[in-house]
Amino acid sequence: AEYSAFSALHRGVAASTIRMDISYLTEFLASVCVDGRAVADIQLHDVDAAVIAASRHLSRVTLARMCCAIRCFLRFLHQTGQIPHDLAASVASPAAPKLARPVRALPWEDVQRLL
Repeated sequence: AEYSAFSALHRGVAASTIRMDISYLTEFLASVCVDGRAVADIQLHDVDAAVIAASRHLSRVTLARMCCAIRCFLRFLHQTGQIPHDLAASVASPAAPKLARPVRALPWEDVQRLL
């Protein structure tokens, strides 16, 4: 709840984006806070393991969005003193090229050239 309020107030994130981020972060926290581990005990190898596990069932674009949410959340945790080290810069996300999917329609210039 604290992170949601922070995202809305200080980062200007839309409510729908916050809901999506919270779903990603719920999955992330479920994988790193096992056996009674506290958020303050999160280490980089925990983050890497969570991202690798998520990569098995998420598309590359969705995984990149999840990594963005994790980075923002880790930065928030560090800024608020809840984790001792800033792990945000170490969260790598997969490359999601803008044109990874085929274009839906040809540009008008190409259509004219074909005709």
